[in-house]
Amino acid sequence: MTRLLTVTLVCLALGACGVLKPLDLARMPPGTYGPGVDVDDGAIYNAETVFLPDGPLPSDPSTLALALASVEYLGGEYNAGGRWGMVNGLVGATMDNARQEIRRTLGISPEATSQQVVNTLLALHAATAETTRLAALTNPIYTLGARATLDRLRAMPPLPLTRTAVQYASHHLYDDLDLPL
Repeated sequence: MTRLLTVTLVCLALGACGVLKPLDLARMPPGTYGPGVDVDDGAIYNAETVFLPDGPLPSDPSTLALALASVEYLGGEYNAGGRWGMVNGLVGATMDNARQEIRRTLGISPEATSQQVVNTLLALHAATAETTRLAALTNPIYTLGARATLDRLRAMPPLPLTRTAVQYASHHLYDDLDLPL
């Protein structure tokens, strides 16, 4: 009886742990933020210029797309360790929340990989004509459809979680401040 109870408890404990999901990381092409600019630094700087603590978000889909791709990319980087392994865990957690907020707002499928999101947003950033912008968003990961997603980008809600995450990342990059827990 004791052995059965022990085996049952061990199985329950292991089952409660669940299966760890692999990190969903994306890569940004070199030169995304200019020649010789470090991708992580460029992503933080780009995002912070768009997601200011106050004020409206830009209505230009191209400008916003690069900033959204930056946050999507940083959401993986801050949670992967490596260069950012010693950063306050609050930054990674808030960046992951920002990533989810953006995905919900744009109607991005939960099954979409970070690389898919980054690639389509970078294609939108590079597009100059309406038809190429719509083509960039004609992808099954955008559940609202290309037109509705583009319209949403032109009138984005404030994204408070994203603004907070970008400010935390900016503080750590430039000021190396400890954040309140």
